[in-house]
Amino acid sequence: SAVVPDAQKHLTLYENGQSANGGFFHNYPADMVGSWSVTAGGMIHYKPRHLPIDEQTIVLGTTADVFVVKGRSQDQPVSNLIFDGLAMIGSDHPAGMPGEIGINHSKWFGSYDGKEWHGESLGVPGPDLMHGQIFLENAARIVIRNCKLYGAGVMAVVLYHWAQENRFENCWIEDAGDNGIFMMGWEPGRGPFKSVSESYVNKRNTVTNSVFYDIGRFASDAGGIYLYFSGDNLIEHNRFLGISRYGVSAKGWRSMVLNSMFLFGDERKCTNPVSFYDDYVVTPENQGAELNHSRNNIIRYNDFSQIARTGYDLGAIEM
Repeated sequence: SAVVPDAQKHLTLYENGQSANGGFFHNYPADMVGSWSVTAGGMIHYKPRHLPIDEQTIVLGTTADVFVVKGRSQDQPVSNLIFDGLAMIGSDHPAGMPGEIGINHSKWFGSYDGKEWHGESLGVPGPDLMHGQIFLENAARIVIRNCKLYGAGVMAVVLYHWAQENRFENCWIEDAGDNGIFMMGWEPGRGPFKSVSESYVNKRNTVTNSVFYDIGRFASDAGGIYLYFSGDNLIEHNRFLGISRYGVSAKGWRSMVLNSMFLFGDERKCTNPVSFYDDYVVTPENQGAELNHSRNNIIRYNDFSQIARTGYDLGAIEM
């Protein structure tokens, strides 16, 4: 047993490189080998698979982000870095995060895109969910290859807002709390843009020859790869095995969500013209389609099995 400040029920514990029990798909009695529990005061009790305990390597992630690669701005991105051959175990699921993380479980208190929020849904994952073992923002031509990323408390890899021409090759992602790789551009009407075309900033990234195994331990709506307002990406020759909801998902805001975010028109459709940026008007005819940047993605030659293990409205490839 050990005292870990702020320890909660969602954590990823590893013994000798093998994950301990825990999460949606690994619930076993606390007295079973490989199981752990958390009691008052942050006391973690773990029953090891092997004894004596002092000869085992027990790993618990204690930081939500391990590598943060972030340029000064979208006009001054960081670029041309290579991460090759990393083996990483664990990142934290920060205390205070929702009990079940995911896109449908994000309520935000605080400032976001120049507006104060008081517990409402942003319509996208809030900043409190944007954590990855490797986090990229304002990043171009970053290469992550031949890496093993195990036990992320939230996401293994995040490509946030401005992220272009990055490559993820020949890697293994396992036991991520939420999505394996999450790419999210700017949502409609938000961000420092004057036109729809300027707002298309998360694009032309590649994921190839990689394995996504046991993804979504703490999120019923996780995907191996999740694209949100992200387009012109290439996803090919990957294997997806054991995902909570989606193998690969590509999403934007349909008219009902646009309406709920900006309150125009009837309940499900955009029936009143509303301007976005300086050059685009949502009308009853176009329903805001050009605002959705999850487009022109190529998803081919991938293998999917044991997808959609929990949740609803799901699929191996979902759009």
